[in-house]
Amino acid sequence: MNFFFRAKKAEKGTTALQAKQRLVSEITRNRSTRHLQLMKDELASLLSQFTHIKENRIDVVKNTKSQMVLKINAKLSH
Repeated sequence: MNFFFRAKKAEKGTTALQAKQRLVSEITRNRSTRHLQLMKDELASLLSQFTHIKENRIDVVKNTKSQMVLKINAKLSH
């Protein structure tokens, strides 16, 4: 499961900003279809842990430069 966060053990108290920075770093370095699918699955699992996110949808799409990227739509509960 923790494919992209395996190299560095997640410390207690890791902030959302640190998690985002690590994820962005992985996305910019590893952009094959297989890597994107693994990141998509792990990100969906991570987002499902937050109680204030009631639904999220993550899609793999091509951007204007024909690169495969993750498109994330999340809805917060009020």
